[in-house]
Amino acid sequence: PGTMAVFLLLPLFSFLAAVIAVAEVSGAQATGLFGVERSEVCVVADRAPGEPTFAVELDGKTYHVCCAKCEARLKEDPSLRYSVDQVTGRAVDKADAFIAVTEDGRAFYFESEKTARIFDAILRGRAGGAEVY
Repeated sequence: PGTMAVFLLLPLFSFLAAVIAVAEVSGAQATGLFGVERSEVCVVADRAPGEPTFAVELDGKTYHVCCAKCEARLKEDPSLRYSVDQVTGRAVDKADAFIAVTEDGRAFYFESEKTARIFDAILRGRAGGAEVY
């Protein structure tokens, strides 16, 4: 029951986080998103730490984390393996997602590069995709 509630509320919390992120990034003269390799992002911290991450295998999927503390959290809390595509509102497994980061290292997870480009355009305040990938 508790896990189901988390998955049901995840889209709402992610939408609110996206609204806040857009406001914060837009207010900071955002330059947009940059597609990155999975190994560049800690899926628990949702950041590109700028240092090497290491792979953690869970249920046949590979996730990357920055430290032992994040590894323990990922293993204890299955909801950390998921995010919500900021454009479609659908849940995505971080192991399968297209990952893009802002200049300050914040990570966002998408169903595809196409939805990442749409979100990038929203961050940049214009229609059409960006050419930064």
